[in-house]
Amino acid sequence: MKKRVLILYKRILLFSLMIISGGVLASYAGNGSNILTIEAEDGTINGLRIVNDDSASGGAYVDGFDSDGKNLVLTAELPADAVYQVLVRYKTYSGDKTNYIYLNGTKVADFVFKDTAEWKETIIGQFKLKKGKNTLKIASFWGWIGVDYVQFVGGTDAPVKRVDLSAEDGNTIGLDSSLILNARADTAAEYCFFVREKGGQWEKLGDYSENSGCIWLPPSIGEFEFMVWAR
Repeated sequence: MKKRVLILYKRILLFSLMIISGGVLASYAGNGSNILTIEAEDGTINGLRIVNDDSASGGAYVDGFDSDGKNLVLTAELPADAVYQVLVRYKTYSGDKTNYIYLNGTKVADFVFKDTAEWKETIIGQFKLKKGKNTLKIASFWGWIGVDYVQFVGGTDAPVKRVDLSAEDGNTIGLDSSLILNARADTAAEYCFFVREKGGQWEKLGDYSENSGCIWLPPSIGEFEFMVWAR
């Protein structure tokens, strides 16, 4: 069993509709030895194009996802049969964009790339992958994304050491709105989310799972704190 790590809590003051940061016990570093990064421009591009851009990792990215049949295929040489967290750094062109994700030839997601004009990392999911060559394909459905790189995180027996907790879609929320929490560990992990009214008892929002996100609807006006454990 991996070591459980208590990391970070966020506070949300619903009365003033503002999210304020809580204390950080650990933060995601993003540079561990268990992270394999593959630049998009090093993959096989079908109908796409490579764009030079100093803001992209490696100085270039891939775009041109604008019609069916266009896709990017990246090959990862993984060190072990294990569960890996798969991430993509991307940007969109005007709005959320749904596109297809394949692993080793099998479609695993009709994935919604959330609207962002700036480069942003998103977690595709956690998957059990084999030692050796594995392929990831991003295929155009709605299209209109740019892809900078893909990361495979995990594949070792090392315990979780660092993790980050953040709220999606900006820093405001209304009483009738849901809050989307996203956690990210420095290796493949299971997550368990908690909430409490300030000064109260922690309440579990679900059991441990590989789902790194959690949706919470506020029960009332007040100040609440959030916490995640990863193992």
